[in-house]
Amino acid sequence: MRSVEGTGKTIDDAIRSGLVHLGLIQDEVDIEILEEPKSGFLGFGSKLARVRLTEKASVNVQTTVCDEMEDVSTIAEEPLEEKSVKEHLFTQEEAATKAKQFVYSILKNMGVSVMIEKMIKSDKIILSLHGQNLGFLIGKHGQTLDALQYLTNLTTNQGQTERHFIMLDIENYRSKREDTLRKLAFRLAKKVRLEKEKIVLEPMNGYERKIIHLALQHEMNVRTDSEGQEPYRHVVIHYEL
Repeated sequence: MRSVEGTGKTIDDAIRSGLVHLGLIQDEVDIEILEEPKSGFLGFGSKLARVRLTEKASVNVQTTVCDEMEDVSTIAEEPLEEKSVKEHLFTQEEAATKAKQFVYSILKNMGVSVMIEKMIKSDKIILSLHGQNLGFLIGKHGQTLDALQYLTNLTTNQGQTERHFIMLDIENYRSKREDTLRKLAFRLAKKVRLEKEKIVLEPMNGYERKIIHLALQHEMNVRTDSEGQEPYRHVVIHYEL
């Protein structure tokens, strides 16, 4: 049985965060409250709520995903008719619609009201989520959002020969995160040049590591490498003459 810890400002937010990681709904997990949230004083000493979610023994993960994919009757767009892969290519428009339906159904089962805006680009499909109090879906450094994005890509491209990358975003979090990472990269590169010693960054996913590498690829006297194994793979900024 799978188990995961979720955190959030409230117990409900922590539970929702864990559900996204597991790709399940609340009826399919056992919930253990590990720590109640604390507000602290003037922002100091505050603590997030922490819960442990354990998948119930009777839950079949594959069946759950399929059931959630079928529950899309309330979406304005009509569900796609099943077509043989041999008959046509899996288009970006079809992938975008299928991904949108999947995300909507997952969040609907979690009791989250959301509007989903889709944008199709040459190299990816972007689904932007809009709504109130969606911060718990982002998680620390986007970890919860990345987990939901992974499930969306896995489900959307399942059984298809033509695969499309779907990026999920919430209130422009991705662009803000990219800007933060670029500023961090330039600041640390300057420090490496001054101290002539390498700096090891915290573990990041492949997309965020790529942002660091691209930001510093033309910087003088520094070199970047990715080291370690997932999920602890990280960027190292080296000094070189």
